[in-house]
Amino acid sequence: MASYSNAAAGVNCSESTISTETVTGSHVLKIKRYSKTKEVLGVGESIKSSVFTVGGHRWYIEFYPHGYNEEEDDCISFVLFLDHPDDDETSVKAKFWLILLDQAGEPVPGYSAAMGLCTFSGAVPSYGCERFIVREELEAAPYLKDDSFSLRCDVTVFKEIRHGELLLHSIYTDTLPEIAGGDKLGMAKDLLVAADRYRMQKLKLICENTLHGYVHASTVLAFSGLAEKYGCKGLREACFKFLKVPGNLRKFIESDGFE
Repeated sequence: MASYSNAAAGVNCSESTISTETVTGSHVLKIKRYSKTKEVLGVGESIKSSVFTVGGHRWYIEFYPHGYNEEEDDCISFVLFLDHPDDDETSVKAKFWLILLDQAGEPVPGYSAAMGLCTFSGAVPSYGCERFIVREELEAAPYLKDDSFSLRCDVTVFKEIRHGELLLHSIYTDTLPEIAGGDKLGMAKDLLVAADRYRMQKLKLICENTLHGYVHASTVLAFSGLAEKYGCKGLREACFKFLKVPGNLRKFIESDGFE
C-alpha cells in the first residue's frame, strides 16, 4: 500500500509492502489401546492429543472413535482445534492435512483428507473431517496393529508480513526482528532481496550470516542459487564448505533438493 503527499518541490512517495508467508509443521498422534478407547467413548465423545505449536500458535487434535455425531457414527472423526484463541477478534488462517500412517510411519495411500483454507478464531476454533475412515475398514486393515494406529496432521499457517516495518527495525537495530511463528529463515531471505534492491550492504550481511545457520542438504541448492543471484560471497562459501564435509554430498543427492 502506498501513500502520496504533494510538496513544493514535487511529489514525495512512501511505500511499504505486505505479503503472505507460511509456516508448516507436523504432529503425529498415536492411538494406543484403541479397543478400550472405543469401548468407553460414545458418539460425539473424544479424546484430546497433546498440544503442539505451529506458526506461533498452539493446536491440538480430537479423536472421535464413534464419529463426531450420529450421522457419522459408522466412521472415525478427527478435528483440529486452535488452543485457547485470545478472543473473537483474533483469527488464524491455516490449511491442514490428516494422514493415516502405516506401521513404518509412512502415509497410507487413499486414507488422507486435505482441508482447504480455514479461518480459526474464538468463535470458530475448530475444523475437521467427520468421515475420515469407516471404522470397520480400519479394524480390518493392517494399519491397526497391537491395538494401535497413528495419524499425522500437517498444518500450514498463513501470516501477513509487513516488509517496511521489518526493514526499519533492521536498519535501526542491526538485527533481524522476532516475528510470530519464528520463521526467521523466510524473513532473512525476504530481507536479503530487499537489502540487495536498496543497496543496504550491512543488512545484507546480517541476512547472509543468518542464512549460514540454515545450510543443510535440503536448502544448499536453493541457497547456492540465492548466493549467485545476489552476489553473496559468504553464503556461497558456506554452501561449498557444507558440501565438502564427508557424507553431506550424499545426503544432498538423496534429499529432495537434488533431482
